[in-house]
Amino acid sequence: MSAVGELIESYGVSYHQFTDDTQLLVSMDSTNATPAIDRLAHCSAAVRLWFLQKGLQLNADKSEVVLLGTSAQLRSATNITTVDVAGSTLPVASKLKSLGVTTDSNLRFNCHARNVAKACNFHTRALRHVRSLLTDDVAQTVACSIVASRLDYCNALLSGAPAATFDKPEQPGQSRLPEPGSHGRQAAASLATLASGEAAGHL
Repeated sequence: MSAVGELIESYGVSYHQFTDDTQLLVSMDSTNATPAIDRLAHCSAAVRLWFLQKGLQLNADKSEVVLLGTSAQLRSATNITTVDVAGSTLPVASKLKSLGVTTDSNLRFNCHARNVAKACNFHTRALRHVRSLLTDDVAQTVACSIVASRLDYCNALLSGAPAATFDKPEQPGQSRLPEPGSHGRQAAASLATLASGEAAGHL
């Protein structure tokens, strides 16, 4: 365990670190959140001081706060609109993006699914700019290499997600997000076919 990790846990706060990203996690009673929020404030202030002593600057203004829970728990915590983190007062957000995954308050991952589908469609449609220069096989390979990684990245998080996560109303020309278990490369291949058809009509 790292030294800063020991410091964080001494306040009864859980944490996760990845390169220069530090996440603080605290459980709380939605009907009496004050003790947990105070604990988080004291812990984050101590972490900020620890970084300063090591010649590092913690940019609290770029930090984000989100409350996770059931709909009933979140309704009980509607009075919590700001949280003090490392000396800065931060607004409570309904979602945040961490390590490429958009997490919403209900952990339904609706926003994440929409963002992945949007990114896949954007990059697939971008192929039409060079489609006339590519054979069908090369176009499919390029689409797979661009899109498959986005479909596969952290898709285990969507396992068990409600069907509504994948069945959002589609805009014209949009593809729905494949459900977990669909191989990313197969899905990307179908998107490549879509890009090939689009390109034929635009070039």
